[in-house]
Amino acid sequence: MADFFKPAERGVQHASLRAANRRAVLTAIALTPGLSNAEVSRRTGLAPQTASAIVTELEDDGLVTRGEVLRGRRGQPATPLFLDHTGAYGIGCEISWRHLDIMLVNVGGEELGRYRRDFAYPDARTIVEEAAGAIADLISTLEPGMRRRVTGIGLASPSHMNRLMTIAGVPEEQVALWSQLDLTAALENATALPTTWFNDGNCACFAQVVMSPAPRPPNLVHLFVSTYLGAGLTAEHRLWEGPTGNSANL
Repeated sequence: MADFFKPAERGVQHASLRAANRRAVLTAIALTPGLSNAEVSRRTGLAPQTASAIVTELEDDGLVTRGEVLRGRRGQPATPLFLDHTGAYGIGCEISWRHLDIMLVNVGGEELGRYRRDFAYPDARTIVEEAAGAIADLISTLEPGMRRRVTGIGLASPSHMNRLMTIAGVPEEQVALWSQLDLTAALENATALPTTWFNDGNCACFAQVVMSPAPRPPNLVHLFVSTYLGAGLTAEHRLWEGPTGNSANL
């Protein structure tokens, strides 16, 4: 069975060619540590010169590091390539019906710090300030030179929270407050970090794929059991979000 991430390693021909090829090379190295330049070229379908140039660029950006030269093999000595886990950091933030959960991770996916608080319901008046404060505290645990490498926030929350507030037993005033709150924009403004929103069911689905051992399934239905029952779907190596960002939700 083909692994879910195999297509992500292929070079892509479109307007974002440079970004796509960088992502392809970085994905190949992340999934198979120790690849040589030649192996990166073969796995991504990029020309050897292109692959080598991108590897050098990623190394200059602090995202890739080279190991000891491997000698004694046929052909030219090969230098293994590895992900530099200190090259970039990210924040994962889940604002759910019953908890706030925030994590600082490095580019290798390792957890470096976490903040979590359970509550009866998310208060639209205070949730952004609390999340921004927790994020600032987590980032402050990094060495000063590393803090500028925090690339952004991935925000997960239920879709259209205000529509389901009354069913969840939330005070009526919160319905109006949440209907006026642009959570993504407010968090981005409070933290000065680029913030990308995903439906929580989709996040849970993609996390299941990422954490599964290879070969990861290209097609997967994931049921997300929380205050409500949500779902996520991957089909033909793609997370199926649809035009609403939560098309697989139940």
